[in-house]
Amino acid sequence: MKAMIVDDDVDILKLLEDILLLKFPSIKLDVAKNGVEALDLIKEMPEDERPNIVLSDMKMPIMNGTELCKIIKNNYDGIKVALMTAFNETSGCFDEIFFKPIDFDAMFNFIRNNWV
Repeated sequence: MKAMIVDDDVDILKLLEDILLLKFPSIKLDVAKNGVEALDLIKEMPEDERPNIVLSDMKMPIMNGTELCKIIKNNYDGIKVALMTAFNETSGCFDEIFFKPIDFDAMFNFIRNNWV
């Protein structure tokens, strides 16, 4: 399983990275601090190394989570995008939405159900 975490808050980024690596020791994780950085990483990767799941914050500088999701969905088949937000987001782009504080059991189930 390959996943990417996208969040401009480095503390949250590190926390999520640590939690996911603890729960799923064999997961391959990439991290990005905004949507543009995430897309640049995805573009550089060979197709078989791209993430299966992108966990993205909503409010970020440069490119927010909705913009990132739309570009991924329009250009990269098979990548599931989950939003992490404290806001009432209803965009139909996302495969899943996790409201903050995050229910980690729900997030773990989402990852398990999309394990490739």
